[in-house]
Amino acid sequence: VSQSRYLSPQFVNSLLHWQNEGKKYRLSVTSKQLKQLNHQIGKLAQYCWDHELTRFRFHEDIVCKFLGEQGNDSSLFNLVLKLGWLNKVGEDVNNKNKNIYAFFHPSFTEYFAAVGIEDSRFFFNHISYNPNHSRASYRIFDTQWREVFLLWLGREDLAKSKKNRLINALTLLS
Repeated sequence: VSQSRYLSPQFVNSLLHWQNEGKKYRLSVTSKQLKQLNHQIGKLAQYCWDHELTRFRFHEDIVCKFLGEQGNDSSLFNLVLKLGWLNKVGEDVNNKNKNIYAFFHPSFTEYFAAVGIEDSRFFFNHISYNPNHSRASYRIFDTQWREVFLLWLGREDLAKSKKNRLINALTLLS
């Protein structure tokens, strides 16, 4: 995987070549599409990771909220399905016309969630006069976010100052 903020065209082309080996068609993805896809799929992954009931499997409506409607060739929803990063894993028991989706593997969810996080305050934003404030965030202490945090911390595209801001904020607590 590329060290850049989003999956590189080279990685995607390699993945597509592997996925499409022996097939007559080849799915092409532009850099603009990749950037947009990675941003939106990162937001989808963060949302799903924050909601325990939908962490690994999520309703079609949630996917549409972040990736647009399925059906036209230019939608991000269709692109991510063609890439195989999201897969249909079932149907809604209450509405057979709505599908349930999951990332190719849970590590994709963690990776994309980490890629979509720009600011360390996502993990830790202590508001000393009101720790219960709606903008306060303490995900860094939540074990479900551990892998996402470690992937975020390992990103080489982030300025060290962003990572240091978080570390400094944590040391001020002690």
